[in-house]
Amino acid sequence: MAQAIGGKGSAAAHAPAEGDSRWKALCDRGNAAFAEGRWAEAGRCYDEAAAEAKLVFAAFRRNAPLPGADAPPMLVVSAANAAENWLRCGHPARAADIIMAVCRDLCDAMADDGLAHSLRLACFQHLKPAMAELLDKLQRAGAPRETVACELQKAQAAAMNFITHHGSSH
Repeated sequence: MAQAIGGKGSAAAHAPAEGDSRWKALCDRGNAAFAEGRWAEAGRCYDEAAAEAKLVFAAFRRNAPLPGADAPPMLVVSAANAAENWLRCGHPARAADIIMAVCRDLCDAMADDGLAHSLRLACFQHLKPAMAELLDKLQRAGAPRETVACELQKAQAAAMNFITHHGSSH
């Protein structure tokens, strides 16, 4: 499992010093449940952690980041945790869909000139581990090679576009 990185709560409800502590706590609970084979409990925790990461990422996209939070890795780790749990529960297609959505979120953010360069750069930096997770989940799901190649090509194109247009500014 990926290391701790959820939730029905709103990202705006966090106190500034809290940063990603709710997310970390949910991941830690999910990891403990996963390690003990309690897949349903792990799934609930991972789903909440993924929802929390999405809220944090949305706050970053609105240029209202939460202090102490690092949205792109939170998205990637949350998705990886949830996807691995879905695989254990026998749902490989769902696992691949979760990671695919995160890869698309990262690519979309990289292409958004309205976002802070630091967020776009962080998305670029975390696209590679997200794609590694996606390729693993697609292969484990038995996805056709064409699907795997297509998703890889989309991410590579987004990365090349980012490098071409923004590579010299960092």
